[in-house]
Amino acid sequence: MRFLWTCLRRRRPGAFDTWSFLFGIVISSLPFMGYILFGPHCTCSSVPANLFTTKQILDLVASVSKELSSLPTCPYNPSFLIRGTIARYSGWSRINESLVFPRDDTDMLSRGSPWHWFQPSPLADRKKVSVVVNKLLTTFQSRKYYVKEVYKVIQKSDPGNGDRFLLDLELGLMNDPLNRSIRFAQHVYQRKGSDILCLPEGMNWNSSATVYFILAVKDQGLWVHHFLKQLTIASLLTGDTNFHVIIADFQSKDINMSEAFSTSLLRSRHTIINLTGNFYKTLALNKAAEAVPNAHDILFVFDLHIDVPVDIMDSVRKNTIAGRMVYCPAVGRLDQGSNSVEHRGFWQMDGYGLVAMYKSDWIRVGGMNTNDYTDKWGGEDWDLLDRVLMASLEVERIKYPGLYHHYHPKQKQWN
Repeated sequence: MRFLWTCLRRRRPGAFDTWSFLFGIVISSLPFMGYILFGPHCTCSSVPANLFTTKQILDLVASVSKELSSLPTCPYNPSFLIRGTIARYSGWSRINESLVFPRDDTDMLSRGSPWHWFQPSPLADRKKVSVVVNKLLTTFQSRKYYVKEVYKVIQKSDPGNGDRFLLDLELGLMNDPLNRSIRFAQHVYQRKGSDILCLPEGMNWNSSATVYFILAVKDQGLWVHHFLKQLTIASLLTGDTNFHVIIADFQSKDINMSEAFSTSLLRSRHTIINLTGNFYKTLALNKAAEAVPNAHDILFVFDLHIDVPVDIMDSVRKNTIAGRMVYCPAVGRLDQGSNSVEHRGFWQMDGYGLVAMYKSDWIRVGGMNTNDYTDKWGGEDWDLLDRVLMASLEVERIKYPGLYHHYHPKQKQWN
């Protein structure tokens, strides 16, 4: 397992304002087998002594930013964006799953129908990925860097206009005796009929956005503890503390919620909203979303019964873009008796309960529909998705390794 030591700090006023491109860079060293992720809008305060100095880090940010500026910008208007209205509950059937490279661990080890619910992520063509990565490197005029590893590529295919790629790469530094490297992540676009890579306008991900986990709870104490344990492990392994949990609780009697959040990590990174009456999921999620203080931060509607992958917050930031893209990673539903290691089950490809978007977009689409969906479960995720699509927002959809929903009885849920 490759651990990610992630340094994500809040942006200081005036810091790195001269750079307009938002990308992630990671400094690594083989003895540590780790990375420190940073970008133009966050700073690193704890760099191991045998890695780069602070000045070297800043110089690298400037260097890579300059290299990236040699790529032209281009309009990005995918042909699959909805322009107008759609029939109710039809949005989920209009979403195409993106391709990934290299192959990931998303095979659910079961077979059934529909077949793609049980299959691993569709694989991007190796040759096409290689061509795109090489084109990116050839635009770097200094020739200081080479590709050490293709960490992950997400390809959003658009037969009408062209393909967008999220390139997440480990780049080595030429002639570096310490064998150090940088981690680079950037959205690029190749228009149909063109061999030129460009930077798609408006597709700038923000590496310093705070991720707000949004949860609605009633008498699910064991699963609250499961979520907090998983989130704590993810934060400790990555060093990513730029998150906050907002939990709307309907008078749970099986947990002392304040005590559960009283750890050194979570004490200042949580908000509890106390609600009364029957469990009212849509109302609870809207109340929690209202508590997010900044329209420029990310809401991530989550579920208690799901594991928290170590690098999920990093993935949320890269695939959620204000005014342009909403992230809906697919959840793998584990069979009864299965576990996260075996992960036998199926991918819930028609489920959109997990969704990440900027608060500004949440406000724009109107949040959850509290009129049609009160104290019963079902349909509220499709309703929200329809409105996201009718707002001409792109939806990124991939099967996410480790994002597994554990089987559980339905007692004490949904009243």
